[in-house]
Amino acid sequence: MKPYFGMPTWPGYYAWKLLREAGVMSPPVPTEPLAEHLHLKVRHFCASQHFGLPEEDEEDDPPPPNPPAGAPLFDDRPYWRQNTMAQGRRRGRVIDGVLRRESHTVWLDVEKPITRQRLTFGHECAHELMPGHQGLSYLDSGCLVDPTRTNRYEQEATAFGVHLLMPAPWFFEDAHSVELGLNAVHLLAHHYLTSLEATAIQYVRLNLHPCALVMAEPNTEFPEGSWDFPLLVRYSVRNRAFQDFIRPGTPLPRGTPLALTSLSQVPSADRVSGWALGLRVDRRYLVECWPWGKEGDVMVLVWQIPEGNQGRLFSLSSYVFGACGYKSRLAPLPVPAPRTLVGVQA
Repeated sequence: MKPYFGMPTWPGYYAWKLLREAGVMSPPVPTEPLAEHLHLKVRHFCASQHFGLPEEDEEDDPPPPNPPAGAPLFDDRPYWRQNTMAQGRRRGRVIDGVLRRESHTVWLDVEKPITRQRLTFGHECAHELMPGHQGLSYLDSGCLVDPTRTNRYEQEATAFGVHLLMPAPWFFEDAHSVELGLNAVHLLAHHYLTSLEATAIQYVRLNLHPCALVMAEPNTEFPEGSWDFPLLVRYSVRNRAFQDFIRPGTPLPRGTPLALTSLSQVPSADRVSGWALGLRVDRRYLVECWPWGKEGDVMVLVWQIPEGNQGRLFSLSSYVFGACGYKSRLAPLPVPAPRTLVGVQA
């Protein structure tokens, strides 16, 4: 589709249109009818086999074994032959998916979690449907689904994938049918079969209460022997009601629930001042911290506490929007079976 004056540009519009045309009526969104409607074939590849070892591995390490029998290759173009294991190790080439227009095929990394593959599929569908994405030359090189990407087309494609798997009409109703908090994000991720990070981003953007999402990572730039700022903000997302902007790269101090969760890998929640997030000291927030990703990374859900007497009585359990007529459709999280010790009788 070529862009024209006055046409919609919001990715959610095209995602919802695709769901209606494919006949998808409820979550979790299946990818098979969407691929069939777009006449796309879905294939898988092993990124570690095609692009070598991570760049932090040593050059003298033995190469990885050959791909298993039946593992598909993209094609015989010179570009893919140039990405040998040694070159992949030096370049650190990592992708999540590839859209090949001439063969109408979407390639997904089979080594990624199924939730990541579903989001990557939606990302590649955006390049097939969104206006202005048809002539992009870099698509043959593959795409990396990352919320920190600044490329306009990659941002639109990722937003399309999020709205495709978590449509705003359904997600808004489900998100406001349960108590606010990180537990709601877990329930929604289980209900929509999406990753916790992508679900948290959509949860923050569609929430009625002022809130933000902060993804923090260990600070490797602080002086040796100094632990005053053990964390850095990787990126943050906020809704329109949240007043402050938590800037990426902001150092986060020690002695906070964020630093405690990063060090102990145990979830925590508490009230903090703006100092804990690199904001004004007179601000008050409620933070819910969850260990996420690599060791030391933290996902933080930040809730803005109202000023005055309302802030003293503020609690997430008091904000339930069931009075709006929304009935919860979210099933409880599955409880893991108790472990039994081998050789020990009850």
